[in-house]
Amino acid sequence: MNFKVVTRLASATAIVALVIGGGFKLATNKANEAAEHSVSQLVSLAETASDGDLRLTYGDVNNDLFSGVTTVNDVTFKTADGAPVFEVGAVRFSADGGANGERLPHAVNLGLHGVVVVDPDALKNLNRNLSVDFRDSPFNVLVSYDYNGAGDVINPTLSVSGDGFADIDIAVTLSNVRSLWKALESSYAANGMHLDFDQNEQQTLVKLVKNVRINEATVTYTNNGEFEATIEREAAADGVTAEQMRLGISEAVDSRVGRTTYVSEVQAFLMHPKNITVTVKPELPIDQKELNNRAGLLMHYTQKALEGLDVTVKVNQQS
Repeated sequence: MNFKVVTRLASATAIVALVIGGGFKLATNKANEAAEHSVSQLVSLAETASDGDLRLTYGDVNNDLFSGVTTVNDVTFKTADGAPVFEVGAVRFSADGGANGERLPHAVNLGLHGVVVVDPDALKNLNRNLSVDFRDSPFNVLVSYDYNGAGDVINPTLSVSGDGFADIDIAVTLSNVRSLWKALESSYAANGMHLDFDQNEQQTLVKLVKNVRINEATVTYTNNGEFEATIEREAAADGVTAEQMRLGISEAVDSRVGRTTYVSEVQAFLMHPKNITVTVKPELPIDQKELNNRAGLLMHYTQKALEGLDVTVKVNQQS
């Protein structure tokens, strides 16, 4: 399975969200026609940009004038030969700001609801790696961001949820993003309300991304059945019991992290795996290079990797 199709699709869908939300939020009875025309244009653009690797089909398009939410129903992502990769019951997106397509929306919400994986190779890989039968497990994906120009921060989020496996929620606060945002806005306005970069622009953006700082990150994992299945699978592969596997994980956290609070929280989650939330806040915001350095230390020099980070772990919180 060539997963670059999925990556390109995600980028294309995000562009659609920007264009529809920013340029076609019409307060007239022609809103649906405008939204459908925009979706059609962006689908064509995405298929062209994929060098023929991607095909998209969809049903009706609706624009709710009161909520500003555009809905595209019955979306199917296909390979070049027309084989479906996954199907989505509805794609919903909205945006604030970016009026008349002149500026990027400062806030965007994008949701893929009722995602069903249909490609046999993708199903096989997911089933093997996650111990979940995705043939009967539709899931949802929600993506958003909120840019605060005055505060020079942006808050992107990602949520994946599904019965039978898990809900994963990620929220990040990034700072020192104003220069990057202005470069994106400039390209957006200059290229017909879509993000299209030449080689020089790409090099500039790479440099600007390196200046972005991470202020805080929070990850919440909510178990819907996947955790127990994963423990059983890994224990069987190692020739141990599930209880022994849990104990081994607890001991590894103890020896590598050496922080009593973390160990007790992890032990509580291992015994009753409902949810676990980890929040990381550096004493000073860190850049991409520092993040990569710490990631490289994490497995074998965990305490060193965590120096200067305020880390909190909470388990089995009431929603």
